[in-house]
Order: sequence, then structure tokens, then C-alpha cells
Amino acid sequence: MLDLLTCVVGLDAPRAADAPLAALELDDDLSILHLWDAVVEEYGERSVGDLELDGARPTTLGELADLFTRELSS
Repeated sequence: MLDLLTCVVGLDAPRAADAPLAALELDDDLSILHLWDAVVEEYGERSVGDLELDGARPTTLGELADLFTRELSS
């Protein structure tokens, strides 16, 4: 998942997990939902519902990858 997000946002892989979403200007709901749509499309999981952004918000690309992985697994 992190590899996909790294490609989508155009980062260097070695430092991608710790990249702050705010520094990438990806910390707003719309940006996160656009990334979710890209992940769902890439993995062919169109039957997966919308991402609920309740609770603690991811602050790094690695945390976002973990959130997306959990959502796809549930």
C-alpha cells in the first residue's frame, strides 16, 4: 500500500513512510478521499464503500497506508 501511495504522490521510497501529509498538502478530507479512490481503483475493490474519516487522523503517508490497508481488510 505504501508503495502505491508513494508512486501516486511522487515521493522517494526511502523516506515516504515518514512524510507528513501536511507538508505534502494532503491532510484535508478531499485529498485523503481522492487517494482512497485511487487505491480502490488500483486494487479493483469497487465494492468497498467510502472511507469514514472518524477518530484519529493519519499524519504521515505511512499512517495513511496503514489506515487504507485496515479498511480494505475489513
